Amino acid sequence: MKCIVCGNDKFELIHHGTRDIKNVDVYKCMCCGGNQLSSFDHITQGFYEHSGMYQNNNIKNLSNEAAITDDLRRITMFAQDFMGKTLLDFGCGQGGFLRLAQNYAQKVYGVELEETSRNLLNKDGIKTEADINQFSQKFDVITMFHVIEHLTQPYEFLKLIREKLDDNGQLIIETPNANDVLISRYNCEAFKNFTYWGCHVFLYTSYSLELLLKQAGFKINWSKQIQRFPISNHLYWLSKEKPGGHNIWKDMNLEELNHAYARVLEKNNMCDTLLLSVSK
Repeated sequence: MKCIVCGNDKFELIHHGTRDIKNVDVYKCMCCGGNQLSSFDHITQGFYEHSGMYQNNNIKNLSNEAAITDDLRRITMFAQDFMGKTLLDFGCGQGGFLRLAQNYAQKVYGVELEETSRNLLNKDGIKTEADINQFSQKFDVITMFHVIEHLTQPYEFLKLIREKLDDNGQLIIETPNANDVLISRYNCEAFKNFTYWGCHVFLYTSYSLELLLKQAGFKINWSKQIQRFPISNHLYWLSKEKPGGHNIWKDMNLEELNHAYARVLEKNNMCDTLLLSVSK
């Protein structure tokens, strides 16, 4: 096995099985620090197209509120970047971000493999394709929110994205952090059992993601970490070994406490999310 980012063949086994596939293990690359699955054989052609992942009730219950919060956060952070410009969201899901972004962008487009979501967006007037090559034009801004961790050939994909980006354009990437504090410091087994997933073929560190993007010909504009989930979520994981604690222990969601906690995690590179902006 070789690392899909740096090509290294030295790994450390860090977890047996994923939450959905017991015979696929998780390894840490000893060179770039990324976490890679032992096999991608389950990611077959058409895997996502008919997955129904957005219609699964368990996923809906766990993620809908977080998805809305994330969409609003991204609009607040990036509306000025795509104001009056063309925007493509790759892996747009059910289109929550695009529905908000169309109030700011000149025109919004989507790429989504999941057939039901894609059909719904097209019905609602947001042009969405299954393949980025179906678009002939280039885009001012391309966003990839929690997509790159699903890709078995990220380098080849990023080269294609680069071709679809305007010469003065910007690519914005958001992805889970392999060094999430629940793993790297708290060593929370329940969280590991939950977060390691057969759909996430590679979890990136800041270093490994920047390395990959540079290899693909991009220039790093900025790179940072953000904390999506509050301290109540982490305390619930450590106490009850279950997700969703921020929705149950709402009385602990104090803004000043969460900001202070997030600052500490950011300082130590242990936030739950990586966020980068790159250009040609």
